[in-house]
Amino acid sequence: MGSLLGGLLGTFLFLSQLSVALACDGLDDYEKKDTLEVLGFSRPDIEKLGRYFKYPLRDGACPYDRVSLTEMELDRLEHPTKTYRMDLQSAWDCYFLNRNLNRNSRTCDVSPKLVFDQAIKPFQRKKIEGAIAYLGFYYKTFKYDLYTNKEGALVAEVRVYFKRGEGIPEKRFPKLLEQMDQQFWQAEAYWSERSPNYKRFKFRFKVVRDPKQAHYNVTLQKDYIRGPYDQYWSIKTAIRHELGHMMGLDEEYHHTREYFREYLLDKPEDETKKNSDENNSDQEDSNSILDKITETTRDIFSNERKTEDSKSSKAEDEEELNVENRTYKRTPESTRDDQYVTQCGLNSLMCDPHSGDPRPYHYYLIFRRAFCSSAH
Repeated sequence: MGSLLGGLLGTFLFLSQLSVALACDGLDDYEKKDTLEVLGFSRPDIEKLGRYFKYPLRDGACPYDRVSLTEMELDRLEHPTKTYRMDLQSAWDCYFLNRNLNRNSRTCDVSPKLVFDQAIKPFQRKKIEGAIAYLGFYYKTFKYDLYTNKEGALVAEVRVYFKRGEGIPEKRFPKLLEQMDQQFWQAEAYWSERSPNYKRFKFRFKVVRDPKQAHYNVTLQKDYIRGPYDQYWSIKTAIRHELGHMMGLDEEYHHTREYFREYLLDKPEDETKKNSDENNSDQEDSNSILDKITETTRDIFSNERKTEDSKSSKAEDEEELNVENRTYKRTPESTRDDQYVTQCGLNSLMCDPHSGDPRPYHYYLIFRRAFCSSAH
């Protein structure tokens, strides 16, 4: 267990070393008062971002933490007629924008007006690479491209190569890839159509057949598995959500971290030693624990959740990929259960992969990197 904890500590130290300050270009179109100053190694100013997005602020900071917001959400569900003076989702957005910035290795400080409002100067394709403290403790990288298209829109592109994994017959794999093509096209439209400005922000998600062209090489398995997003997907994976991670967005639901603490710290010493003997490296230990963590999210976040059209008469060998645009009807009880477990804003795609939508700050986090003087 000591070696594992040491490895996790090393992850945070490595993230700290990656926090290199990036200067920003393209600011000549701004008056000084409208820009976020380049603050060296400091993070973007949450007060200025919050004012732009019209988030509730107190003393220049997001006023509520995750626990307080969860209590307010549960109170609202318990008393439906009660009204709050603020939009709770905006308070969630403030909290998670700030947390995404703090967990990200990229420190480029960009005005939201540059991302959302000002005329876009055409630029060539930029290769974006960075790292996040995924789930708050797990070092993971992200890679994607940014460029302007012929219409002058900003485009984010992710390319994924899938390897055939366990439980998928070789003869069936080409059909699954074709179905993945369809789902990636649907995800493109989903992210683009829900953007704050459909003409300004576009997405290209591609399933490539050449691993050398891919940002990610991912093993596609039949049985349920929740990642990590850059290593394993199942045919039940919430594609729109996982593509968000591939563009540098963190998980927003909370209970995985608590489960990690319970699983790691409360385990009997002899069991810990046994597991340690079975693994040959810290990385394998970390992956094993992450697998245990992700098993707990199945009922809430998997596409196996009951839907109106979830029953299928098809034989198993003809099973198709789950269609992501299926919807399910929440009851007050299921909403309360989901809120209690996730402790995040259920309207956000990175909180609830199947009912949530991308939030405006997600687009800021993804596209701000186009205006950094360095893509790395």
